[in-house]
Amino acid sequence: MLKNVLLISSLMLSCGSMALLADAKATESASSQDLVRIQFSNSGLKPWLAFQDGDARATFNNAVHGPALYITNNLDIKPGYIKAWEWDRKAHKYRLELDATRQYHNGTKISAYDFEYVLVKPFITTLPTVNERIPLAFIKGISKLQPGMKFKSGMAEGIKVIDDKTVDVYVPTGSSRFLYALGPQLPPLAPISSFKDDHYTFKDTPIGAGPYKVVYSDPKGSMVRVEKIRDVSGP
Repeated sequence: MLKNVLLISSLMLSCGSMALLADAKATESASSQDLVRIQFSNSGLKPWLAFQDGDARATFNNAVHGPALYITNNLDIKPGYIKAWEWDRKAHKYRLELDATRQYHNGTKISAYDFEYVLVKPFITTLPTVNERIPLAFIKGISKLQPGMKFKSGMAEGIKVIDDKTVDVYVPTGSSRFLYALGPQLPPLAPISSFKDDHYTFKDTPIGAGPYKVVYSDPKGSMVRVEKIRDVSGP
């Protein structure tokens, strides 16, 4: 059990608002060895709505949804579900290529349109997402979006979906910092259809593409139970 819990628990130890509770029966069978419960203490908020606790939220998002890019302790940038990127100096744009083999927990493939939604949603939600908007404000024309808007592809001038796995993002200034905005504080990647009208609240149990799957969410509290279902290569 210790091996399976290590990845998520090591990330959690630095998050003061969170306590890790391992199921005492987890060692009894192979099917339960990968179960971990996550409890956000002193909060009735679900992990994906804990906007005031960036570290705790990033921990959950990385485990369940997977990071777009890994940012190492040395500030090196490594592939996540974005497997390749190229800077076009003349056009002032990044071409980002998603890992076409990555699937959500329901078996559908991740999509460039879902990633476009990730970049746009902090600007069209009515929820308090200022900490997510600031790093993404380098994207051309994105500040013209307003809270309460409905999502549609192409609504941000600087984001162009090329195909199901490729997105062009135009960054007139701040290009050297933009990739870091795609690190742990980025909103979670999930199917567009899985969100309610506020763009952040899940209609049902969160669906991600990370190594852990949510198998239970307490309807009256912030605790969720996640199960390791796959290994995802990291930096």
